[in-house]
Amino acid sequence: MFFKNEFANFFPLDKDELRNQNTEAMICAIERYPIRIITHPGAKIDIDTQELAKHAARKKVALEINSSHGYMTAEYVKTAMKEGAFFVINSDAHHPSKVGVFDKGLEIAKEAGLPAELIINAEKN
Repeated sequence: MFFKNEFANFFPLDKDELRNQNTEAMICAIERYPIRIITHPGAKIDIDTQELAKHAARKKVALEINSSHGYMTAEYVKTAMKEGAFFVINSDAHHPSKVGVFDKGLEIAKEAGLPAELIINAEKN
């Protein structure tokens, strides 16, 4: 899957078909394995975020809002939220000094209007 997506950057491939295959692979993984969190959804491969969110919500699989990367945008969160998805906010620290730095993830969650009840690693007041 990774190689096919990488080749799509250099060779003419059917982008819609590739997007559907990427989405279906993610959905099949959710359906087949005991996955609890999908990290970096939409990173490096094009997926149908709404379709993924729909299946993730049904299987109670959280989608990661990564504080180090911009793959999960506020618009993506809004789309996934409409499908009933849950989320986790992660610092994705690549250095010890970045552990627990959630600023970017919290900013995305706030911009999307994401309530704490939908964030599995948030305190609910």
